[in-house]
Amino acid sequence: MRIFKALFYSTLIAGSFITGLLFYIFTQVTIDFSALENYDPGSCSIVLDDTGNEFARFQLDRREPIPLDALSPSIIPAFLAAEDQHFFIHHGVSLQGIVRSFIANFSRRKIVQGASTITQQLIKLLFLDNRRTFERKIREFFLALLVEQQFSKEQILQTYLNHLYFGCGIYGIQAASKRFWNISSSALNPAQAAALAGIIQSPEKLCPLVSPEKCLKRRNIILKRMLNQKKISPTEYQQACAQPLALCQLGDTYGTPHIKEMIRQQVEALVGKKELYTGGLTIQTTVSSTLQHESTKIFKRHLALHQKNGSLLLDGGFLLLEGATGKIKALVGGDDFTRSQFNRVTQAKRQWGSIFKPLIYAVALKQGARMDDICIDEPVTIDCNGKLWSPKNYNNRFSGQMTRAYSLYKSINTVALQTLYTAGIEEVIKAAHACGITQDIPPYPSLALGCIDVTLLQASAMFNSFAHQGMLVKPYCIEWIKDIQGKKIYKATPIVTPVLDWYATSQVTAALAAGMAQLRKKEPVGSALHSLTHIPLIGKTGTTNDARNCYFIAATPTYTAAAYFGNDDNSPLGKNFFASQTVRPLVLDILKIINHPQGQKFMYHPDLKQTIIHELTGKPCVNLDEPAAIKILVP
Repeated sequence: MRIFKALFYSTLIAGSFITGLLFYIFTQVTIDFSALENYDPGSCSIVLDDTGNEFARFQLDRREPIPLDALSPSIIPAFLAAEDQHFFIHHGVSLQGIVRSFIANFSRRKIVQGASTITQQLIKLLFLDNRRTFERKIREFFLALLVEQQFSKEQILQTYLNHLYFGCGIYGIQAASKRFWNISSSALNPAQAAALAGIIQSPEKLCPLVSPEKCLKRRNIILKRMLNQKKISPTEYQQACAQPLALCQLGDTYGTPHIKEMIRQQVEALVGKKELYTGGLTIQTTVSSTLQHESTKIFKRHLALHQKNGSLLLDGGFLLLEGATGKIKALVGGDDFTRSQFNRVTQAKRQWGSIFKPLIYAVALKQGARMDDICIDEPVTIDCNGKLWSPKNYNNRFSGQMTRAYSLYKSINTVALQTLYTAGIEEVIKAAHACGITQDIPPYPSLALGCIDVTLLQASAMFNSFAHQGMLVKPYCIEWIKDIQGKKIYKATPIVTPVLDWYATSQVTAALAAGMAQLRKKEPVGSALHSLTHIPLIGKTGTTNDARNCYFIAATPTYTAAAYFGNDDNSPLGKNFFASQTVRPLVLDILKIINHPQGQKFMYHPDLKQTIIHELTGKPCVNLDEPAAIKILVP
């Protein structure tokens, strides 16, 4: 192998000049590193809140070239271990790499594996694209030989490090060092240098701002290589592997990371990544920076309280919508964006429990059921595909006689099951799909308990329809986008679709409002619920039987607000973890800081009439001052 390798390189050295000259004649390519220095980051794109003020921006970080001799001594060993162990030995290409990749590519009949040295990677930065073709690899091969003839190893390495892409619009090792740790690349320790070197394999996936766990795992692989190559000692290796990423916290004045990431994804889908980062766009959003900031603070405060008393895996999300339009006013996708970029409003699919019950009752009311019907909460056992199932209530007790309205706002599972059969399971499934629940829904009796995995965004849109005459209003966060010349290149079109019968949703809404009124009677004076006394309000909690998820969604005539808590591994939260004690106070605390329009009311169907009844017996009451008196709507 050594003889063959020596012959190979001798042949390359002897013939490289002639080969390079012929290649230049035929392709008219001039090797010129100054092309990389003429870097133009373009114009940044500005994101505006609902008042027209900037609250975020997207831009490429300007490269900050740094001399090779000014870099930390850990950098070169880390990058050579990650990308090109024999950089200072080869002449631009790697024989071993070529043989290995040739075998892999030949067996697959396409380019599936590269053999790129650092010199070849620099060629791609300077001249070529990333298409995996044999033609491009051949061009890369010959250009690498030319570069090695014309420039020193130090020049090649310096240019390479100053122009590498590290993901999230970050170019160059100096810019990456400052963005991730707020230090110069001259001060990087072995762990940090290995982390940067590890990103190069796949910047979009391994950037620590996007995937800190993957970045950390890749970093440790690079550190192991450095140990094996005797670039660091065993003690240095153990110390470096024990270090956390410890990314610096960039100023986030309005607590926007998850919604900013959602905006980024949507704008990239509309106009492309390059236009977003360099096109000088103006992006008008629906977001209230004030409500975003306050919602984030309140969310983190409530979450921290329950993390302290429960599981550190606990996380969640919060969403605030303008109900009639679907405009997203605030979104909190989780506790710590640097730890997890997972958006628990739009991505976490969890069972929503009793939040689903209003939909079941609306379908049943359309079939002729009434909110003043007398139902019996008692033990029941049904055959579910050969298995016996006996639904229980959250308190493991049965209460006997009650009105259907009471059973809804008290989340009585046995009556919800009866109501499901009154409505018809297939009709309920049809209504759920109309309300934006896109996944398959098995026709099981457990549907009465909300055994469907949905996102908080989906659940909020469905619940919002009860506050707006049975209309499904699609949530959105981008109003319009203008290019650098001020031309509007995108404008949102609100999507409002009738999905539920207004006659039925009016009765459900009135019953939910009665439930909140009863709850207010029991709340201490000074509570968040009491501060909302003059605001029409409906709400519903949702907790699964095994306490894996806690939901609460509330709506006023103007806003719909929703929150979710759950462990990220979907493990149980514990027997004493209830939505009424966790997410409901969170949502109400946020609702009470909003400046609600005065005089607004829920719009009820004009053919319905109000009546005051006893919540259990259904008998008429004189007024609402009676302890069990509720106001509902009936035909």
